Amino acid sequence: MSISTIKQQQCIILQPNPQPDWDNFVTWGKQLLASIGINEINLIDCGADRHKLTFTFGQNRFSLNYENYSDSYWVEIDEPAAIDYLDQLDDLITASDIEQK
Repeated sequence: MSISTIKQQQCIILQPNPQPDWDNFVTWGKQLLASIGINEINLIDCGADRHKLTFTFGQNRFSLNYENYSDSYWVEIDEPAAIDYLDQLDDLITASDIEQK
């Protein structure tokens, strides 16, 4: 699986190919985060139209999100100090190599 990214001011838009589906997003998200060295998920929130995995990177909180209706995937900062780690996180995600199961 490959993932291209588009870095925005406070988020990273993910374009996975192939895209994980709604039912497999949490598993895919855990695999993606593990592939970049993040093995602890702080919070998993599965709602009616959006899934969110909150994690820590560089001692700052981020969230990996999937919105069903727009079929959108993104990582966003959850606190202002996290902005300093967004470039590094973008590089790791772009270089990640996960196998979709």
